[in-house]
Amino acid sequence: MPYCLPLQPGHLIPQFTTIKWALCVPASCSYADVQQTLVDALHDYNETTGLSFDVHVDPEMCYVKEETGTPLSFGTVITLAFFGAAVSLAGIATIRDTRQDASRRHERGHWESLLVAFSLRKNARELLTDLPVEGDINCIHGVRALCTIAVYLLHRTLTLGFIPYSNRVELTEMCSEKWTQVIRTPMVHTDSFLMISGVLASFSMSKEIERKKNIDWIKKYVARFIRLTPPLVAVLLFYAYVVEHLGSGPQWNVVVRKNADICKANLWKNILYIHNFFPFEQMCAAHTHHLAQDMQLSLLSPLLVTLLWQWRVSSVIVLLCLHALSAILRYISTLRNQLSHVFYHGVTVKQMYRTGNLSYGLSLHRATPYLLGVSLGYLLHKTSKTVNIPKVAVWAGWVLAICFAYFSMFLRSDLGLRHYRYDAHDASVYAAYAPITWSLALGWLIWACFTGNGGALNTFLSCKFLVILDRISYAVYLTQFAVFFYNVGNIRASEQFSLLRSVDMAELLTVLLASVLVTLLFDLPMQEVKNIVAGGGNRRAKAT
Repeated sequence: MPYCLPLQPGHLIPQFTTIKWALCVPASCSYADVQQTLVDALHDYNETTGLSFDVHVDPEMCYVKEETGTPLSFGTVITLAFFGAAVSLAGIATIRDTRQDASRRHERGHWESLLVAFSLRKNARELLTDLPVEGDINCIHGVRALCTIAVYLLHRTLTLGFIPYSNRVELTEMCSEKWTQVIRTPMVHTDSFLMISGVLASFSMSKEIERKKNIDWIKKYVARFIRLTPPLVAVLLFYAYVVEHLGSGPQWNVVVRKNADICKANLWKNILYIHNFFPFEQMCAAHTHHLAQDMQLSLLSPLLVTLLWQWRVSSVIVLLCLHALSAILRYISTLRNQLSHVFYHGVTVKQMYRTGNLSYGLSLHRATPYLLGVSLGYLLHKTSKTVNIPKVAVWAGWVLAICFAYFSMFLRSDLGLRHYRYDAHDASVYAAYAPITWSLALGWLIWACFTGNGGALNTFLSCKFLVILDRISYAVYLTQFAVFFYNVGNIRASEQFSLLRSVDMAELLTVLLASVLVTLLFDLPMQEVKNIVAGGGNRRAKAT
């Protein structure tokens, strides 16, 4: 039996306020038959109620229950061969690593080291090992792990809008609660990743410039591309050519196949890290826009670190000018185009996409946290871990950090309330200052923990659970939407919403399992390959 849904939401952001319904008809009926049936059924209402119903049924929205799986395309066959080769390489590397005598492992040649980098045995140990050696910024592992959890909750809440809840009003009421401000400020969480990336890049380059008196820019870029791209390619190929063959359902074409078609046409933009230059509506795996921003902003880091080392006053002036430019761009763009960087009550899908296209997805608009991260990374390298700071100054720093974090995330908690009315000026001011205050708060946390002034918080952020979660965080970030959309596409009946039932443990475990596989097969091996290409370094201090 086919199911036809007359209205189509966006490929990433669902339409929260539009009523949707499914119609079950005999399999012999076409989409045109369904459309004509609806026109006839609503004709009397058009004549008597004064309302006008315009019916359009998209053929892509129709699904036939008995339909067998579509034949595998050439792209799908090549993708399956790619995954088969990756598993085979991991198997060969594991066997080689297992059979090799432990005393000879340090004598491996260049090519043998590249092969053993893919060993599952070696990478599993790396995943579960303790914290890196002394001298690293250990608290960053916990910070990034917590940001990963926050982004997961944000994305999970976003996809709830695709689920056909019969009590949809309760979902809206839940999103109006003040505590949900944590998941209605996506800019704050992605800013955290950008800042962490800037900190690690600057910290690593500061060590290099101190040791070698210069930075090998080209090698840095190549190493970073090698580290980030293979896991990204693996997940994008899965999005584009594999997941559409794994299930079916009334919303399968709406969510899964639509995203697969977009990825088939546009995944090359993701691989080149230029997909944020194109509209979100055409973006393959749109949540990966952050990677493009990160890669583009990383082009600035060698120049800025070199300036900080050689011309400190000039570098401060350059950084301040870049900060001012980024804040002004956010303010002007938000004011002129009626944008919103917060999911407020009544925000439209159109406005959310427009915000992504005109500000949220653009690197210069999002440069503030990365620039502050570069400055902090340089400062951390210059700062001793045993620096003595007066207790009054430490407490003052924590108070200011808490205030800045509150200003960034909770000051406008009224945005989720029913009575809120959008104000372009307020939205523009928030867009301008929030990345600055949040980055300053996060910067203090990292600096205080690094210098031994974090207390129990530093211990918590360095605990083994968060360290392991951090090591799979890149894969969690990449894989989660494939799991979300697969589950949404397979839904065949309406459901009852409740906060407790919205926590799907099976889905969470699936994401974690997929993330561990991607980490072991692609992420950790490419970190080792990156280090071999770059000539050494600590693989655990990764930037994602």
